[in-house]
Amino acid sequence: PAPVRWAAVGPATKHALAAHGLSVDLVPETATGAGLADTFPTAPGTAPRVLLPLGDLAADTVRAGLVAKGWVVDVVTAYRTVAHEIPPELRRRYDVVVVASGSAARQVAAQLGPQRVVAIGEPSARVAGDVGHTVLGVAEAPTDAALAAAVTEALVRT
Repeated sequence: PAPVRWAAVGPATKHALAAHGLSVDLVPETATGAGLADTFPTAPGTAPRVLLPLGDLAADTVRAGLVAKGWVVDVVTAYRTVAHEIPPELRRRYDVVVVASGSAARQVAAQLGPQRVVAIGEPSARVAGDVGHTVLGVAEAPTDAALAAAVTEALVRT
């Protein structure tokens, strides 16, 4: 059998894999599912397989992109998103809410109503806007430092 090769959508996932002794062969410059699909090479030969672990709410972007490049993709649900009720004493309007996923943006909207948000990336920002939030900023990269900078900038502007 061929050796296992690893791809990661962004630097945090790459570091998490490295912490378990796994070497990552591919990380897209744009840390999104679309970026990963775009960066992935065209499949060599006939019917090479990719295992794609995703969350239960993940868009079909990566799978569709890999299939278009000739890969046979086996998708498995690696985790499920579970909503938790925000305690009543925390239900109010905030100066800024940080959303690090589309599902978080949806839950904030459902439980708190529209808020002013800073998103970790364009996909999260798009969902936030779709569910009625005002997007004040988007992190330049999906890192803690970039997200903190985007929050700081948004608060300074407002």
